[in-house]
Amino acid sequence: MTLFIRGHGNDELGSDTIEWSRARALWLHAHAQAVGETVHFLLTVAMPSDVYIEIGRGEDCAKLRQFAAALSARQDVPFDDWTRPRPARLSPDEFSLAVIRMTLSDDDGDGTPKERSGTIADGCWLRGCADAVFADLLETAVTNAVKTVAHEGEHTPEDIAEAGAHLSEHEWERWAVLCTANGEPPHSRDLEKAN
Repeated sequence: MTLFIRGHGNDELGSDTIEWSRARALWLHAHAQAVGETVHFLLTVAMPSDVYIEIGRGEDCAKLRQFAAALSARQDVPFDDWTRPRPARLSPDEFSLAVIRMTLSDDDGDGTPKERSGTIADGCWLRGCADAVFADLLETAVTNAVKTVAHEGEHTPEDIAEAGAHLSEHEWERWAVLCTANGEPPHSRDLEKAN
């Protein structure tokens, strides 16, 4: 685990370096450049005006969680762990349709929901799906959403296909994060032992 503030090496996170009284939250999240690449976990301090200060990174999510929990208690700042699965509020088809429409809208968003409702990957992980089940569910949901948006006739087929590909890529990245940070889905491990 590497600890730093604003990109400078620093093993001691002094209270004089970050104005902890202004911090909104500690945020543990992950990033993988592409499917199959190593997942890197990032610990960030969210400040007012959408300013984020990265204070740690590494491949060991458990160590970053421990550090974040201790820092959260010491600084009295809420800790939001985005590497844990969250229940989905929408079905896979509804979620896919909403994300593709958001991606194609003119609101300059990046196509990902800002609220922390679970994604298709979250729902599958919580239900204990194996990789193949997740892949089939994702493909079906994205295909259905692409067809629905294409039928509406408001966007070019190329833009719709690109939005669908973006959603699939994002969901595979989320699946990799969930499996790396939390292990394989619990039920899929039980099924493998039974076979």
